[in-house]
Amino acid sequence: MLITDKQFKALREAEGQHCITLYMPTQREGDGQKAREHFEKLLQDAASRLQERGKSKEEAFKFLHRAYELLDDRGFWTYLSDGLAVYVSDEIFEHYILPVDFESFIYVGRHFYLRPVLPVLSGEGRFFLLALGHNDINLYEGTQYSLRPIEIENLIPVDFAEAMKTAYAESDVRMYTGEGPTAKPIQHSRGEQAPKEIRDIRGYFRQIDEGLNIALEGLRVPLILAAPQRLVPVFLDITNYPDTMSFHVEGDPVDLSNEFLHTRAWTQLTEHHKTIKDNYREQFSDMKEDDKATSEEAEVINAAYGGKVKVLFTRKKAHIWGVYDEEEQQVKLHDRHRPDSEDLVERAAVKTFEQGGRVYDVEKDEMPEADSKMNAAFQ
Repeated sequence: MLITDKQFKALREAEGQHCITLYMPTQREGDGQKAREHFEKLLQDAASRLQERGKSKEEAFKFLHRAYELLDDRGFWTYLSDGLAVYVSDEIFEHYILPVDFESFIYVGRHFYLRPVLPVLSGEGRFFLLALGHNDINLYEGTQYSLRPIEIENLIPVDFAEAMKTAYAESDVRMYTGEGPTAKPIQHSRGEQAPKEIRDIRGYFRQIDEGLNIALEGLRVPLILAAPQRLVPVFLDITNYPDTMSFHVEGDPVDLSNEFLHTRAWTQLTEHHKTIKDNYREQFSDMKEDDKATSEEAEVINAAYGGKVKVLFTRKKAHIWGVYDEEEQQVKLHDRHRPDSEDLVERAAVKTFEQGGRVYDVEKDEMPEADSKMNAAFQ
């Protein structure tokens, strides 16, 4: 199950003297014994870190007892995905089996370490696919690794199947948008007014769009359509979901396999994000000269906390240890990881994400400035 935005918010807001975050890779197949042994070693490491922070051996074990209980759940280790994320504090114990190939990582601090799960929540690693078939409508949630259906019975108008039969019928009707700020003029072959059938379909699409906006409220996840070409501009014209993509998977979804839908949607989405990243990389030097971007660590952190970062590039595996004094708006760097240290790269990434910015965690050669740990473009 993917981590939801509500669950992420609860983790993001959690604070305490000891917040433990564990990430580890797992395998989809097998009996899970290797993953179980790996997890046990991570728990031993976490217990040692708690003792370094003042807890006794018994107190550390008691603090982690809910995580240790997972070791005895044989069924849990049988059904895994690509990665496991575990969060433990005085008040919280959460674990998520996720389609993310995590590297092993332990963090003990005053908050949970959430940077590795940002791709699951953002538009970079997650999407919705709305399939408009000739007699049905389906909504899917997708990642790089999977496409799963979402229950949307309440979003479907009662007469939708009949409307779709009309939309798919072989006729001389040519459907164009005709409304909205970017709409093209209506063109059809039955007089000056759009045919009633087309107006009805637009009405059904509006009902679907209203339901979608309720279901997806507050999300910033791309929505991709799967539909015949002639239906796409009709839906794009009426939708109010802000992250509906202009590209689509063409064809009647009834005739397309889920594997094809997933592959085609994910390929187009990755190409879309690559274009955005490439554009920012190419423009970064000019933006920096115009004071619209920076690679100075303290400036990036200050801007992230102030909600001024539009796009943040972070270098994979890079850490900046220190603390940020929000009252003084001052960065205090540490020369090494101390018990009171925070990873300020992670903090900048989470702050940017929660305030509406894009976060790209990339390899060194994909950074606009390869020698920097963070590059930021401002709002």
